[in-house]
Order: sequence, then C-alpha cells, then structure tokens
Amino acid sequence: MGMTVRGVAAIGLLLATACSGDAQRTASTGGSGGNVTAQQGGSGGNATAGGSSGAAGSAGTASACPGPAPAALGATGRLDLPVKVTINGTEAVIGQPGTGREGREFRLSLFKFFLSQPVFLGEDGAETPAQFLGADGLPLPYELQLVDADDPATQLLRLSAATGTYTALRFSVGVPMACNWMSSTAAIHPLNPDSDMFWTWGSQFMFIRIEGSSRPSATGEWQGFTYHVGYDPAFTRLTVPGALEVGAGAVGPTLALDIDLMLETDADGLPSPQHSVPEGWVVDNLDHNQPFSFE
Repeated sequence: MGMTVRGVAAIGLLLATACSGDAQRTASTGGSGGNVTAQQGGSGGNATAGGSSGAAGSAGTASACPGPAPAALGATGRLDLPVKVTINGTEAVIGQPGTGREGREFRLSLFKFFLSQPVFLGEDGAETPAQFLGADGLPLPYELQLVDADDPATQLLRLSAATGTYTALRFSVGVPMACNWMSSTAAIHPLNPDSDMFWTWGSQFMFIRIEGSSRPSATGEWQGFTYHVGYDPAFTRLTVPGALEVGAGAVGPTLALDIDLMLETDADGLPSPQHSVPEGWVVDNLDHNQPFSFE
C-alpha cells in the first residue's frame, strides 16, 4: 500500500532534533489542505466495513479543557478493551526487532500516544458518548488516555457508556485544542512534564512520540528514527469497526495498532530524522492505512 501525502504545508510532524527555526515554521503555518485548519477541525470519518477511517484536524473548538477531575458521564455500562502495539500483526516489544509486510524491520525504543474523545457507534451510525476511566473507576484526568508501549498498566481502555450493542468505536489520536494550549506546569499527569510528551519550546503536547530504528531488510543497516507528531492540524479522528457489547463490565476485543502500517513508506528508508518536517506522512498513514483494528 503506497503512502498518501496530504497537501498541508506543515502538518506539525516534528522531530526531536528539530531546531527552533523548524519549530517556529511549523507553529506559524497551519495549512489548509483537505479539511484541516489550525483553528477549526473537520468532522470525523464514517465507519466502514474495511477498517478505520478518519479526518485529521478534528481538534474542535471546545471552550474549556475537562480538567484534572472531569465529571463522570453517569453511564451504567462498562467495556474494557486491551490495547496492543504490533508490527505486521505480531506484538511489538521495546528493544526487539519485528518484520513488516514488505520485509522492513522495526526496533522500537520508545512509543507513546494520546487517545481522546471516545464514542461508540450504533448500527444506524448514531454516536453514544463514552469516557475513559482509571483503575479506580473515576474519569481519567483531562479525559485523556496516554498509551505507552513499555508500560502494560496503560494498555487497557476502560470505557463507560450506555449499555448496548455497537458496531464501531470512534476516537481521536491527540490532545484536543482546549487542553493542548494550556501550560504543563500546573497540570497533573499526563499533561505535565513527567509524561515526556510536552514541547517546552512549542508550548504544546506531542500526540505521538515514536523512536527507534529501522532497516529495509534483514541484511540492511539499521538507521535511527525519531518522529514526534503534534500541533492541532495533526489531531486525527478515526473510526474502527467491530462488534462491541457494553454491559456490566465485560472485556471486549483487543484494539491493535500496527506500526508497519503507521510508518509505511515507498522509499528505501524512512524520512530523515534531521531538521525536517515530512508534511504529515504519519498522520496520512493513520487516516488511510487503517493501522488500528480490533482482533
């Protein structure tokens, strides 16, 4: 499957090695490609039988961040969904290589990403609000779940919603605009410096932070990569079809994220990690490659 590049001047895909000039360039140019703008997000994608679909830039215009202690949704149903990071369907283990569909190998050293704004979709496409809960049964701070591939405690989505049968889960990858622009100094986890997801020079949060190395085949040379995705235009809304039953607390299917699909490229190597903005190819892959699926 080839890589599709959205025509956005600077989508906010930044590298850890980016200099301040790169940061200023990305912060000041929101672009207007597709349905993405820096000030107003597009609508989410519709569920399809084939996999996830979405639209980047759905950051919305919420007037306030939910805060460190959001009000409970009040729903009586509960569904727990394990989360698994994979490489071509095989579970990814930090520090160990995994092989993709075309023979490319990936070896992750760090991978974290934010999930937000969950809703369940009914057979008629109607959305039912859902809420991420912590192990204590209370809403997670800022209604955000930070998944860490190296921390099993973060790899379970505890969702409260109205009881019923649903056909898909819709969610966003990233921090909504209302929370993304606040200072991290007064925040608690995961919107504080301890999460290692805050750009001090950009005063915003990374939505995805993935680091490691890759090589085109088992005989190639390992090359390091560092991709930090953020800024409001990179906020992405996705829909993942699947039979989901919200009841008294059942465990549902596993939500898998395939690194091979998220970092797919037609080139021999991944885009350079040195002082460049590769125009949102990771976000494009989230939109078009359907890296999230239920299994």
